[in-house]
Amino acid sequence: MAGVDDAFYRALGINPAWPEQWQRKLKSLPAVECSACIRLLIVQQFRSAFRESMRMQLEGWLDDPNPAFDSPFSIKQWAYLLNVHDIHAVQRAKERSHHAQANKQSMQ
Repeated sequence: MAGVDDAFYRALGINPAWPEQWQRKLKSLPAVECSACIRLLIVQQFRSAFRESMRMQLEGWLDDPNPAFDSPFSIKQWAYLLNVHDIHAVQRAKERSHHAQANKQSMQ
């Protein structure tokens, strides 16, 4: 995924310093799920042991070159994790990447 997709994922919060495998796997998720995973990955200190265990589960899935499942979480875990902030983050990232692409085209 190149061009506007890269701008979208940077706007969503994927850190280019993260391992390439992490970035690739995060980009394979639906955008709202990707946003929720990014929120987990950027937390420095958890107040909830449950959320911390979800972070460890996510890292394990990201690190596994051949995970047993296509998703790092079960349906119930996704239901707990996903919220309106992720929907808004995706909308903002789309707007920012659209503006970045428009600016790039106007400079050419």
